[in-house]
Amino acid sequence: MQQQLLKDGCYIIDLPNSDPNDLALGAKVTASSFAPPAPLSARGGRKSHRLDCDRAVMFRVTQPQIRTVAVCLDSTSPSQIPVRLSLRGAAELADFRSTKDLAVAKAIVPAKTKGWVEFSFGVSVKPGYYYVFLPKTPGLSWLLFDVAPPETSRAYRSPGVWTAMPDCYQFRVDPPSGSEAAIAQRRRENPPETMFAPGNVVNGYARAIRGWPNSWRPEPGKKLPQWVELDFGRDVAFNCVHVSFQSRELGADAFRLEIPRGDGWQTVAQASDNRQRRRVIRFPAATAPRLRLVITGAKPEMGVCEIRVYHEPQGR
Repeated sequence: MQQQLLKDGCYIIDLPNSDPNDLALGAKVTASSFAPPAPLSARGGRKSHRLDCDRAVMFRVTQPQIRTVAVCLDSTSPSQIPVRLSLRGAAELADFRSTKDLAVAKAIVPAKTKGWVEFSFGVSVKPGYYYVFLPKTPGLSWLLFDVAPPETSRAYRSPGVWTAMPDCYQFRVDPPSGSEAAIAQRRRENPPETMFAPGNVVNGYARAIRGWPNSWRPEPGKKLPQWVELDFGRDVAFNCVHVSFQSRELGADAFRLEIPRGDGWQTVAQASDNRQRRRVIRFPAATAPRLRLVITGAKPEMGVCEIRVYHEPQGR
């Protein structure tokens, strides 16, 4: 049942795809190109939210102290801006109901700068969830992570009520704790050069986990189309392909599936104007030793996390 849930697009913590019917798991994977490693926290300022209301980020703490918290801010103000960061506890992840400040720290954001702003707390804490928030501040924006770390949440407050949202604002906690420690472990387990390698599409994970993207991404600057290819090593029959992208925002707008025919390639299915993170594509049964996913329209940061290949009875 767990494997069926994964196949249906669910996420089960630390459980990889091991579906014996998935032909992709035994395939050799190559690609037209793939991107070099990138900082896990970098959106490079491509996405941020203005502090046009109170905004918060929540994280799990496993250490007995929070010395400092840093947040990544972008200032458009011609003068420096004083800001306050409040620290509060939480009963569980995404629960922003607490109104008790455990500590408040102050800092100065220099004029027209983008980068980390550090707040000193120096408070003893128990293991659990905590959140920090910045009040509404004209001229400031808070940058988001490219891939949200595990066990984090963000929220905005308007009018007077916190609303939890997906994604996560950039933050750092000293000493490293909880989700930050998980990111460090992921870095040790995965060589940086494999961050966007083709083989990630069959590594068993259909989404980013603990800050690791688990995706293939074409080399930046390379013109489309770009492709990733599965080589089954023999002729196999299939009529259904699952494609999971990094996210809705980082998915392909247009793509096609191809198999080799003679000296060229034959299209067996294609999609245009795609707005979904995960697509299940069914088509008349084909038999071939290889399958290509060809990306014909996408943003430079597009990523493919998983490709599954099946031969299923009609009507499933």
